[in-house]
Amino acid sequence: SINESQTAYSATHAIDGVSDLMFAEQIAGSYQENFGDFTFNHLLTWISFNASATSVDAAAIWGNITKLTITTPQSSLTVTLSGSIGTPSTVNYSGETSVITVPIISTPLSVKAADLGSALCSPPYSKVIDSKTYYGYDISVSTTGINETKSIFVPLYGTNSQPITDPQVAIGKQYVLSLYFNEVAVVSGVCTLKYWEDEREDLYVDRPSQAS
Repeated sequence: SINESQTAYSATHAIDGVSDLMFAEQIAGSYQENFGDFTFNHLLTWISFNASATSVDAAAIWGNITKLTITTPQSSLTVTLSGSIGTPSTVNYSGETSVITVPIISTPLSVKAADLGSALCSPPYSKVIDSKTYYGYDISVSTTGINETKSIFVPLYGTNSQPITDPQVAIGKQYVLSLYFNEVAVVSGVCTLKYWEDEREDLYVDRPSQAS
């Protein structure tokens, strides 16, 4: 939606997980002074997912991935245009947290990694773990073999393999989250920004007892 007031124009759009929202500052030019580059920048963080099992047994236990969600901290984005050339416009993220369902087809787990899909989110939110602040997202996974939904907070890491310290640095970047399904009751993971490199995200579950 577009709003107009006596002082500024603004445009607002919902963060729905599938819309890639972009913006370019206004530019000026004339016959004597040519226009410069009209450069658009991505305003959201792109999270891509893939998954694999660490063994054939683990794949059999978990079954098919039926649902994958990610929680975006804000559900709306507003761009307010500046009143003059050269003055930056403002971008604000607002609204309640929103659970985005990644559109996937029921995917059988195997030892070979499968692409699950992706989602476009607002910048990550902060969480304190062991007295240290991390920025990341809440991820949930449902499968046919396990009755309960598995949920985990996944922090984002930069190209220096260190946790990001400012959520704004994640804007306009793609992070690849690899889900590895194992057989032990532990859930841990990390999501790293690297060119064509995935970091592990481990999901484990107890092996069910055999009937006597």
